[in-house]
Amino acid sequence: MEDRSEWLTRRAPHTAAAMLLGLVALAGCDGGGGGGRATYPDVGMVMQLPPGWSQDASGMHAQRGHRDDHHGMAYLAALEADSLDDHVAGLADVERGLVSREPITVDGHEAIELITQAAYSLYEVYVLRGDEVVVVSFRTLPHAFDDQRPAFRDAVQSIRFQ
Repeated sequence: MEDRSEWLTRRAPHTAAAMLLGLVALAGCDGGGGGGRATYPDVGMVMQLPPGWSQDASGMHAQRGHRDDHHGMAYLAALEADSLDDHVAGLADVERGLVSREPITVDGHEAIELITQAAYSLYEVYVLRGDEVVVVSFRTLPHAFDDQRPAFRDAVQSIRFQ
């Protein structure tokens, strides 16, 4: 079983990329009281933030609780397999606390929704765009997840690619 430090180390390049994209995205963020629209020029997408969420240089955050407990990000990743299904298969394992894995469509593109649970509950969507994968991720404390899940799904379904 992969421990938390190994998982964080494996995710470090993605987190750094997300932070850089967050800086770029600030130019397109409405800066309002949460639930606004976020623009990710390097990803080529816009999306509605969940109600009560806002965006800054480090990502998306709920405006309640500790910011690290309710965090989100969006970034581009290279497709590391022959298909999106195979790409996600390496990420979606029982050891990581897989709760569900569902195929969905986001703005007409093939996508896979993953929900995992450990110290945090994660709602992740992997969207295939050519030879790249757009990753949108929301993390929250397990006790808050069921209330937030519909808002996460609505945010993902609001994505429009440019």
